[in-house]
Amino acid sequence: MLAMVPVVAHLNSRFRITFLILIPATLGIGSLLLWLWRRSFVKKIDSQGLYLWSGRIVPWENVQSLSARKASGERAGEVLRLEVDFEGGRAVVAPLWLENGAEVAAALRSKLRRSRSSDTAMRVHYVQKLR
Repeated sequence: MLAMVPVVAHLNSRFRITFLILIPATLGIGSLLLWLWRRSFVKKIDSQGLYLWSGRIVPWENVQSLSARKASGERAGEVLRLEVDFEGGRAVVAPLWLENGAEVAAALRSKLRRSRSSDTAMRVHYVQKLR
C-alpha cells in the first residue's frame, strides 16, 4: 500500500471570527462550547488514521461509518459537514470552517476507500440541509 501524504486541516478566519463574536454575545459560554466541539474536529489525516484536535488518534480500522451533510438550493451538493463514527466516538470535518476544507474532505473519502477491503461494508449516510 502506498504511503499517503498527510493532510493537515487549517482553521479559517470564519471560525476565528465566530469564536470571537461569541465571547461577548454569550458571555463566553458559546465560545467555550465551540472550543469543546472543535476538539472532535479532524486535525490531520495520514496513512495511520485520523488525528483529532483533542490529541486522540483514530486508526482506520476503527472507523465504522461516514455521514455527509450537503447543502440544497443554489449551493446544492456542497458538503457542509462530514461525520466519521468510530469505536468510542465521532470525528467531524467542517469544510466551510477550514482554509483547505475541500482537500481535507477529499483526503478523508479517498483514504476511507483505500483502507477498507472490498468485502468490508461501511455505512454511508447523506443528509440534505434545507435552506
